[in-house]
Amino acid sequence: MELNEAIKFGIHILKEYLGDNFAYERLILSYVKKGDKVKTVENHEIKELYEG
Repeated sequence: MELNEAIKFGIHILKEYLGDNFAYERLILSYVKKGDKVKTVENHEIKELYEG
């Protein structure tokens, strides 16, 4: 699974589970690629990743 697919899948599960309580503003997303440092994605970027 590619990184973007994994992010979208995780967000989809959260949206389904939280329902009306879901908000991008409540999310914090960080990941590490092999050989790289930790990358944190801001909540407005998370929305763009999911919807884009």
